[in-house]
Amino acid sequence: MAEPESEGLVKLVEGFLSEKEAIAAREKKMIEDLNVVLGKLGYRVVAANGSGETGRKRGRPPGSGKAKEPLPPAGS
Repeated sequence: MAEPESEGLVKLVEGFLSEKEAIAAREKKMIEDLNVVLGKLGYRVVAANGSGETGRKRGRPPGSGKAKEPLPPAGS
C-alpha cells in the first residue's frame, strides 16, 4: 500500500496533468477558431518550428553561397 505522502503526491501530479491537458485542449480550440477567421482573410496559422506544409527548412539552401577559399599552406 502506498504511503500517505506518496498518495498526496500522486494526486497532485494527476491534477497537474489534467489541468495541462485542459489548457492544451483550449489552446487547440482557440487556434482552430483563429484559423477559421484568418482563412476568410486569406491567412492561416502555422507552427513556429517550421513544420508547415512546405517541408522546407529555414535559412539559405545548400550550395547557394559562394565556395570557401582554400587556406594557404602552413608556414607560408
